[in-house]
Amino acid sequence: MTLKIQCQHCGHICEAEVEGKTVICPACQKETEVREVPPLPNPKIETNGSPPPIGTFLKLHSFLLPMGTAKIRETADNFAIGSLLLIAFSLTGLLITFLIALGSNDEADATHAWIVGGSISGSLFTAGAWGYLVAQIIHIRANTDKN
Repeated sequence: MTLKIQCQHCGHICEAEVEGKTVICPACQKETEVREVPPLPNPKIETNGSPPPIGTFLKLHSFLLPMGTAKIRETADNFAIGSLLLIAFSLTGLLITFLIALGSNDEADATHAWIVGGSISGSLFTAGAWGYLVAQIIHIRANTDKN
């Protein structure tokens, strides 16, 4: 009997034979237990003249994008690494700005270096901080996911 299963590691949905055994996932090449993927519900949204509650859309969203816990954690780790790199680049840029301003003989050039370098470094740091916040939110989702 062929069943649709979802990999416990990467969340990939594929078909496998005989329930209760393990198979190799074609996406991540890891061994995963054969468990049937339940069919997606077909929710009926009754509006009765008013918009449906926001929770209805959130439930639909979670069914449309099924991800395994391992895949969610991997996404969070990627966000964290990327955001920490942005923060490192911003601090490096700030150090370079400081050295340029320090070595400048003209006060206008030093001020210009601080304005330009500080703006770029500040933007990179802010993007990195927000990215790290998103990574933590994704980690929380992975830890509270019931998959």
